[in-house]
Amino acid sequence: MGQRQAAPASLAAAPSPWRSAATAAALHAALAVASLTLARGTGAEVATLWLANAPVTALLMQRTGHARYALAAVGLSNALVNLLWGSSPDATVTLAAANVVSITMAVFLLRRLVLTAAALYSPAGLVRVLWYGAFLPELIGAALAAALMSALGVAAFGPVWVAWVQGGWIGSLVMLPLSLLAGAAGLRATVRVLGERPAGVLLPLCVGGTLLSLAHLPYPFVILAIPLVWAAATVSQLAHAVLALAVALTASVAMATGAFLPAPVQSHWEGLYVPLSLLAALLPTQMLAAALAQQRAQMALLAAQTEALRRANDGLEQFVRVASHDLREPLNTVVQFARLAEEDAGAEMPPAARRYLGLVARAGARMRELLDDILRYARLQREELGEAATLELAPLLAEVQAVLAGSVRSSGAEIAVGPLPAVRGHAPLLLLMFQNLVGNAIKFVPPGVTPAVNITAERVGARVHVTVADNGIGIDVLDQPRLFKPFSRLHLRRRYEGTGLGLSIVAHVVRLHGGEVRLSSEPGRGSRFTVDLPAAQQ
Repeated sequence: MGQRQAAPASLAAAPSPWRSAATAAALHAALAVASLTLARGTGAEVATLWLANAPVTALLMQRTGHARYALAAVGLSNALVNLLWGSSPDATVTLAAANVVSITMAVFLLRRLVLTAAALYSPAGLVRVLWYGAFLPELIGAALAAALMSALGVAAFGPVWVAWVQGGWIGSLVMLPLSLLAGAAGLRATVRVLGERPAGVLLPLCVGGTLLSLAHLPYPFVILAIPLVWAAATVSQLAHAVLALAVALTASVAMATGAFLPAPVQSHWEGLYVPLSLLAALLPTQMLAAALAQQRAQMALLAAQTEALRRANDGLEQFVRVASHDLREPLNTVVQFARLAEEDAGAEMPPAARRYLGLVARAGARMRELLDDILRYARLQREELGEAATLELAPLLAEVQAVLAGSVRSSGAEIAVGPLPAVRGHAPLLLLMFQNLVGNAIKFVPPGVTPAVNITAERVGARVHVTVADNGIGIDVLDQPRLFKPFSRLHLRRRYEGTGLGLSIVAHVVRLHGGEVRLSSEPGRGSRFTVDLPAAQQ
């Protein structure tokens, strides 16, 4: 017997056109019956809360195939429900056609503008979804239905248009976001939302607040918005959408059963006052829920990125530490044995061999300096500063000169230090910063020129500007932007030693102190580095 061949995954997963049509028709019919039942007590020609179109719109947004079959089934189910409701054949055909046009327009606009459930996680996106997926299509559907019914002599244009708009707007306002969010989250997640602890408390508050609003004329709808505002801050956006539906259903049931009298009107268009007031109470709370959902998502993303960055930094520091240690040991061995060979057998070696050993020793020293700077730079990136202390700069600069005593003696450098005010800072970091600035001023001078370094300071408000000026080779203005980048070198190593990390360390230390580094320089005319530090309190 031959083995049965499996169908391709794309075909197996594709929904049947009849199944899609049956689902859309059943959903629309069930919600249409519910909507018309709620409107029975009001005696309206059109349902005063139309729940049916928005869920079908969301369903067709999810299932992109076989939309024409689903729309045809929706039209038939709508016609059947209206016939059972007692509508005339003319009204039945008109209402079915208008509903199909409204749903078709909503699906087309939402797909064309790529407005899915993801757009609901921002106030602007929510408004766009509601406008193109609910308000505008319902306006068109209301105009079509009212015009056809008026032309056929079934009903007057105004009452039909008003009833359709108010029912369609309120129904779509609560059902479209809920349907899109529920479709994205899944049925189980939607059922579980009311199990959220605040939602179970807020549901009776929303119902009670709505009934309390309807107990007085004119209706103070701001009362029903209070628990929804609370919900926006405490529950998910999906749970908030469920609570908004509960509010709309409570108002509709209360009106349909005659528990509360509608507001008196003098003409049909004044019937929009109540639904528009309800809309004005519900829409801002949904926008608030969308804004807070967007903020929560951004905060969660930021927390995840921060944690990923922390892990990356930990890994980088660990790598640098291990690499520095593991590289330093064989490097020290190479340098030591090169020096021992030069000391023990240097006299017997050819000049070329002695030169080669000298190159090995100098390269090892450079590598050791590079490892030290890399480790220092990596640690500086993760420096957690404690409380800043008041520091006198004069003793700090004296310590810098002591650290650089070898370079000062070998180059004959002249270092002049003017009056320096106290600053607020961290001594180890500032020592490292000035060590790099003064060291560079001594190093980068033309051959045969004695380095001259002048250190001055000026207090400007709550800041101290410290300037380190030199008579060195200077820096071209085109090269200055990349000077503070890590490992950026402007000169060949055989002319000027260095790792390219010194000024990067300087810039980072200054940033940690809330300031910036400024550079003024021209080739052949020296350089002036000015660092901005917080001044000590007087």
